[in-house]
Amino acid sequence: MEPWHHFRALRRKPQIYLKQDDTFLLPKLSARLCIKTSLPSGASAKQDILTEFYMRVWVYVQTVAEMVYEALYDAEVAGLYFLLNGGDWPGKICLLAQGFSDKLPLLVDKLTFALSHSGAMPPACEASEECSGSPGGATKGRPTNGEPKFRLDRRAFDVVKENLHRKISNSMLCRTVSQQAATLRGETLEIPCLSYEDLLRVLEQTTLDVQEVPKTLFERACVEGLVVGNISSAEVCVMVEMALKNLNIETTLDSNSVPEKAVVDLASLDLARLRSSGSGVAGLDEEREAMQCRTLVCEELKASEVKLKTRSENSNTQDRNSVAFLRFQLGNLEDRERSMLSLFSHCISQAFFDDLRTQQQLDYVLHAHRSFQLRSQGMHFFVAGSTFSDLMTLRIGRLVEKYLSSEQGLHAGLPDALCEKHRSALVSELRVRPQNAFEEAQRYTREISTWYFMFNRHDRTIAELCRLEKNEFFHFILHRLRPPPVLLLCIDRQAAAAPRAIATCEGHQEENSGDAAETKEMQEAETQEAKKPQQETCNLLRGGLTFAPHGSCGSTPLEHPKCWRETGALVLVILCVVVILKGEKRGFLSLF
Repeated sequence: MEPWHHFRALRRKPQIYLKQDDTFLLPKLSARLCIKTSLPSGASAKQDILTEFYMRVWVYVQTVAEMVYEALYDAEVAGLYFLLNGGDWPGKICLLAQGFSDKLPLLVDKLTFALSHSGAMPPACEASEECSGSPGGATKGRPTNGEPKFRLDRRAFDVVKENLHRKISNSMLCRTVSQQAATLRGETLEIPCLSYEDLLRVLEQTTLDVQEVPKTLFERACVEGLVVGNISSAEVCVMVEMALKNLNIETTLDSNSVPEKAVVDLASLDLARLRSSGSGVAGLDEEREAMQCRTLVCEELKASEVKLKTRSENSNTQDRNSVAFLRFQLGNLEDRERSMLSLFSHCISQAFFDDLRTQQQLDYVLHAHRSFQLRSQGMHFFVAGSTFSDLMTLRIGRLVEKYLSSEQGLHAGLPDALCEKHRSALVSELRVRPQNAFEEAQRYTREISTWYFMFNRHDRTIAELCRLEKNEFFHFILHRLRPPPVLLLCIDRQAAAAPRAIATCEGHQEENSGDAAETKEMQEAETQEAKKPQQETCNLLRGGLTFAPHGSCGSTPLEHPKCWRETGALVLVILCVVVILKGEKRGFLSLF
């Protein structure tokens, strides 16, 4: 991975990493800057202050970006690409610029100047030929008394606010069940987690006074960055110095002193707890409670391995799917353990797909793979389908039980030949190199955002996999992957799918009683199946989470009355066609 040069610029001492292009040898460059600012006083203790600060910074940055896109349209035509947006944390700003290496420093200069001066480009700069073509022209027409002279454009602000309001409103009404599961996981595990309701409330109160944000935003901040491409260290220093001068950071913070999101450690929870959200569904509450008791999921939540179960309801009335999400939380892992987790993910993902997709129900959306929750590593299993979440949880449990129940089951599921095949395939995937400098920069960005700074991770993972013994790999699965606490998320579909207009289509609601009747009919059929006697149980974890089926509902398409009617109609049509053909054949033969 050489040559890597870790250096600090002369002025504000930001942490910038440079990877010079020694592979593609093209005049291309990719620069990524992450600006992290300090939080206002009291923001860490009060959620309202944190939410307001996050929204004000986000709206300001997006308004600046809207204005810059118009002012720098010629740069995009010339092959330069740039992106300016707010991050996933209050006060975090991400700047991405890539293109030809000789013009990119000028682009970074313009973007950082616009970001720190209320976003408006100086009229003298826009009309100047030096500004559009020479590195020194970007500084002309700038304020000299230290006060911003250029305000946010009202039209750009209104466009950004309207688009963001529509986006949040639609996210609250018409998100897919998969998106709801991701949000629920964030609300459960991440601290803090800003809700859509709070963001929308603060956005509606936001006015054009967000143009005052840069006056105090960059007083205390730190900058982290990555530069990949055909450029020298001296040129990077000049580019970074100019960017820091534009931002006018008064006090440089250390990266470790800036607060970040935290992940809830499930192992630290004293007792398992069940958290329900959303309103109950009329006519299904009693059935759900009965199914929960029969599946024994709630009864076994007090086991040490199962720390938290969260149940919610699908907020999208037009989505008839449910979700079951199971996550094993392992925390921060060493390199060798991360390599073994990647190998286990590679081994089980295809088996999980084959077992549920081909043998159970064809309309499932599912995946199983290694996952990241900020710096916390884990393994998660996700299934979305039209049946109840408890049934999908059972089917996840069956597969996990096959691999985590005992060493004998693990040897049966992963014989030597299959295990070696997966290891070779994973090594081949890791050996795939980036196709250009931009892909190379994308690969290394996560190393900086997570503070791992392991830019040769693929090579080190390959080395660990080549030295890995099968006994050590199985020991990791049974004694390191299995014992960690489990998070179980369940999202159940609503009883009736009453139509509901999204924010962009208000006033255009249509009646859909036929679909609602079909949904009710399918739910009644599943409920009848759920009342059948139990036939088998499956222990996911020893002394822990126990799954028991609530009937065979949803295992085949013919279990629903609607499917029986459709099948009968199809058979009747086929018989009529056969009779007609026989009659035509008899009439044709009579001619001879």
